[in-house]
Amino acid sequence: MSQHRDHDRDRTASVRSATTEVVSQLRTHTQQAETVAVVGAVATVLTVCLVRIALNAPVSLPSAVADTYDVVSTAALVGPALAALCFGVTSDRLPSRVGYLCLGVFALLTTLTSSLSIPAGVALVAGGALVVSSRPTRRTTRSSVVAGLFAVAVVLALGSAVGVLSVSLRSVGTTAWLVGLACTPWLTHPRRGELLLGVAVAGGVLTSGVAAPFVTGAIALVGFAVVGAPFALVALGFGGVTAALVGSVQAGQRTRAVGLGLLLFAGVPATIPRALAVVLGVTLLVDESHLVSDGHSRGDRR
Repeated sequence: MSQHRDHDRDRTASVRSATTEVVSQLRTHTQQAETVAVVGAVATVLTVCLVRIALNAPVSLPSAVADTYDVVSTAALVGPALAALCFGVTSDRLPSRVGYLCLGVFALLTTLTSSLSIPAGVALVAGGALVVSSRPTRRTTRSSVVAGLFAVAVVLALGSAVGVLSVSLRSVGTTAWLVGLACTPWLTHPRRGELLLGVAVAGGVLTSGVAAPFVTGAIALVGFAVVGAPFALVALGFGGVTAALVGSVQAGQRTRAVGLGLLLFAGVPATIPRALAVVLGVTLLVDESHLVSDGHSRGDRR
């Protein structure tokens, strides 16, 4: 009798051990898939931003650069869309799963026909709201304010671009995006050195705007879709997000670093690809359930 009990215990222990190993392997593969997806998303968004700036620079470029623009711009939509679909498949929360799938599916549908731009815009806002509202960690006033600023930017900038709202609201959307960038250090709590780097970047942008306003304005417009914003606000936004991004990288907060990269390089969300990248960036900035940090978080530091 005792031998049978010992055998049952051993078998139960073996099953538990095997189950634990399988779950561990699944989690590892899930994190690897998510990492590849978001790295691809950031890479495509950064690439199209640089290509836009390069094509409008007063220099002679190989014709191959111009020939690849259509491919690069399509990749800048497909990359974030696939990342959203990946999160939708791997998320263990139903609202988050639905939200991410909405982002990816509707964004990809716009590659087939531009008539879906308005439904896709609605899906981006609704999907992002589902993900942010369903995150497991407690929402704070800071995260709500920052997410709200980017939501306003998406609604106003994209709404004015597709003809739902007045064109005059495009500049208000730009302002909301820049203020949102400026507020990102509020969430990441960068250290003094990182804040000083942000101040230096802001000073450089402002100096460039004063010394070469046409060149700086062209880069802001072409690369980041900035319309109707003073250079001081552009400098504040770029300086703030630089401090937040460097601080997140230094702290090992990969989720926030990826989200901040998307928010910056996407630019003002006046098109579906830009809006998708911004919404995805917001969800990663405030949703810490993906890409768990290898370092020690400074989220509670003041």
